[in-house]
Amino acid sequence: MQTDILNVRGVHFGAGKPKICVPIVERNRETILSFAEKALDKKPDLLELRVDWFEGLYNIEAVISLLKDLTFKEDVMYSLRFARVTAT
Repeated sequence: MQTDILNVRGVHFGAGKPKICVPIVERNRETILSFAEKALDKKPDLLELRVDWFEGLYNIEAVISLLKDLTFKEDVMYSLRFARVTAT
């Protein structure tokens, strides 16, 4: 069975050792950025911004600004879980 390998900026998902992805599930910009700084001290392979937790979810300018600040720090995966959005 062949396994597909995804290469993102030199991190090979699907090959080698398991990768560490730290989800960010904070509500506001300040706590998201603070959490990201602390998480990066642990040297994860990837950060995941769970934007469905972000209080500015429906403000596209706020989301873009936040992503710009986070992506200068480390590779960030952006995810939106619709079940959580529709439930709130």
